[in-house]
Amino acid sequence: MPLNRKVHALCWHIRWLYDAMELGGRYLEADLNSIKVKPKLVNDFSHIDLIRTWLPKLGMALSMAFNAYNNLTEEFKNAITDPEVAEKLEAPNSYSVAELLIRHDINRTYELVSILNYIYKGAGYEEPFENIAKGF
Repeated sequence: MPLNRKVHALCWHIRWLYDAMELGGRYLEADLNSIKVKPKLVNDFSHIDLIRTWLPKLGMALSMAFNAYNNLTEEFKNAITDPEVAEKLEAPNSYSVAELLIRHDINRTYELVSILNYIYKGAGYEEPFENIAKGF
Protein backbone atom coordinates (compact mmCIF):
# COMPACT_ATOMS: atom_id res chain seq x y z
CA MET A 1 0.00 0.00 0.00
CA PRO A 2 2.85 2.52 0.57
CA LEU A 3 3.82 1.98 -3.08
CA ASN A 4 0.31 2.92 -4.19
CA ARG A 5 0.55 6.13 -2.17
CA LYS A 6 3.90 6.97 -3.81
CA VAL A 7 2.56 6.35 -7.30
CA HIS A 8 -0.52 8.41 -6.43
CA ALA A 9 1.77 11.29 -5.42
CA LEU A 10 3.79 10.84 -8.61
CA CYS A 11 0.64 11.16 -10.73
CA TRP A 12 -0.36 14.35 -8.90
CA HIS A 13 3.15 15.74 -9.48
CA ILE A 14 2.83 15.12 -13.21
CA ARG A 15 -0.51 16.92 -13.23
CA TRP A 16 1.06 19.87 -11.41
CA LEU A 17 3.88 20.05 -13.97
CA TYR A 18 1.43 19.99 -16.86
CA ASP A 19 -0.62 22.73 -15.25
CA ALA A 20 2.53 24.77 -14.60
CA MET A 21 3.39 24.52 -18.28
CA GLU A 22 -0.21 25.39 -19.21
CA LEU A 23 -0.41 22.21 -21.28
CA GLY A 24 -3.67 21.01 -19.78
CA GLY A 25 -3.67 18.25 -17.18
CA ARG A 26 -2.72 14.82 -18.50
CA TYR A 27 -4.44 13.17 -15.57
CA LEU A 28 -7.89 14.52 -14.81
CA GLU A 29 -8.50 15.37 -11.18
CA ALA A 30 -11.43 12.93 -11.12
CA ASP A 31 -9.11 10.15 -12.28
CA LEU A 32 -6.54 11.01 -9.62
CA ASN A 33 -9.21 11.10 -6.93
CA SER A 34 -10.45 7.67 -8.04
CA ILE A 35 -7.11 5.97 -7.24
CA LYS A 36 -7.69 3.21 -4.71
CA VAL A 37 -4.70 3.47 -2.39
CA LYS A 38 -6.09 0.46 -0.52
CA PRO A 39 -7.75 -1.71 -3.18
CA LYS A 40 -10.41 -4.10 -1.95
CA LEU A 41 -10.09 -7.84 -2.24
CA VAL A 42 -12.75 -9.00 -4.72
CA ASN A 43 -11.74 -12.68 -4.55
CA ASP A 44 -11.54 -13.06 -8.33
CA PHE A 45 -8.50 -15.26 -8.88
CA SER A 46 -9.28 -16.08 -12.51
CA HIS A 47 -6.35 -13.92 -13.66
CA ILE A 48 -3.70 -15.28 -11.29
CA ASP A 49 -1.39 -15.89 -14.28
CA LEU A 50 -0.97 -12.11 -14.51
CA ILE A 51 1.21 -12.19 -11.39
CA ARG A 52 3.70 -14.58 -12.97
CA THR A 53 3.79 -12.46 -16.13
CA TRP A 54 4.08 -8.99 -14.59
CA LEU A 55 5.77 -9.36 -11.18
CA PRO A 56 9.25 -9.80 -12.73
CA LYS A 57 8.78 -6.50 -14.61
CA LEU A 58 7.78 -4.52 -11.50
CA GLY A 59 11.28 -3.83 -10.16
CA MET A 60 12.56 -2.27 -13.38
CA ALA A 61 9.38 -0.24 -13.87
CA LEU A 62 9.66 1.10 -10.30
CA SER A 63 13.28 2.03 -10.80
CA MET A 64 12.66 3.79 -14.10
CA ALA A 65 9.60 5.71 -12.89
CA PHE A 66 11.18 6.95 -9.69
CA ASN A 67 14.52 7.74 -11.33
CA ALA A 68 12.62 9.87 -13.84
CA TYR A 69 10.75 11.52 -10.97
CA ASN A 70 13.86 12.16 -8.85
CA ASN A 71 15.73 13.70 -11.77
CA LEU A 72 12.74 15.54 -13.17
CA THR A 73 12.66 18.49 -10.80
CA GLU A 74 16.22 19.60 -11.54
CA GLU A 75 16.00 18.81 -15.27
CA PHE A 76 12.64 20.57 -15.50
CA LYS A 77 14.03 23.67 -13.77
CA ASN A 78 17.06 23.72 -16.07
CA ALA A 79 14.95 23.16 -19.17
CA ILE A 80 12.69 26.14 -18.56
CA THR A 81 15.43 28.52 -17.40
CA ASP A 82 18.48 27.69 -19.53
CA PRO A 83 18.20 28.23 -23.32
CA GLU A 84 21.42 26.23 -23.82
CA VAL A 85 19.63 23.07 -22.66
CA ALA A 86 17.19 23.45 -25.57
CA GLU A 87 20.04 24.06 -28.01
CA LYS A 88 21.91 20.94 -26.86
CA LEU A 89 18.79 18.82 -27.39
CA GLU A 90 17.97 20.61 -30.66
CA ALA A 91 14.53 21.58 -29.36
CA PRO A 92 12.70 24.67 -30.66
CA ASN A 93 12.76 26.27 -27.20
CA SER A 94 13.15 25.56 -23.52
CA TYR A 95 9.44 24.84 -23.05
CA SER A 96 9.67 22.09 -25.66
CA VAL A 97 12.44 20.47 -23.63
CA ALA A 98 10.40 20.67 -20.45
CA GLU A 99 7.41 19.13 -22.21
CA LEU A 100 9.58 16.26 -23.46
CA LEU A 101 10.75 15.62 -19.90
CA ILE A 102 7.18 15.54 -18.63
CA ARG A 103 6.07 13.19 -21.42
CA HIS A 104 8.99 10.87 -20.63
CA ASP A 105 7.93 10.83 -16.98
CA ILE A 106 4.31 10.15 -17.91
CA ASN A 107 5.29 7.15 -20.04
CA ARG A 108 7.37 5.64 -17.23
CA THR A 109 4.59 6.24 -14.71
CA TYR A 110 1.91 4.80 -16.98
CA GLU A 111 4.00 1.65 -17.43
CA LEU A 112 4.28 1.31 -13.65
CA VAL A 113 0.55 1.94 -13.16
CA SER A 114 -0.32 -0.72 -15.73
CA ILE A 115 1.95 -3.31 -14.14
CA LEU A 116 0.53 -2.62 -10.67
CA ASN A 117 -3.00 -2.96 -12.04
CA TYR A 118 -2.18 -6.35 -13.56
CA ILE A 119 -0.54 -7.62 -10.38
CA TYR A 120 -3.46 -6.53 -8.17
CA LYS A 121 -5.96 -8.03 -10.62
CA GLY A 122 -4.05 -11.31 -10.64
CA ALA A 123 -4.00 -11.36 -6.83
CA GLY A 124 -7.78 -11.01 -6.66
CA TYR A 125 -7.98 -7.28 -5.89
CA GLU A 126 -9.64 -4.40 -7.70
CA GLU A 127 -7.30 -2.38 -9.91
CA PRO A 128 -6.03 0.66 -8.00
CA PHE A 129 -5.31 2.87 -11.05
CA GLU A 130 -8.12 1.70 -13.29
CA ASN A 131 -9.34 5.11 -14.50
CA ILE A 132 -5.87 6.37 -15.34
CA ALA A 133 -4.99 3.17 -17.21
CA LYS A 134 -8.20 3.35 -19.24
CA GLY A 135 -7.41 6.95 -20.22
CA PHE A 136 -4.40 5.90 -22.28
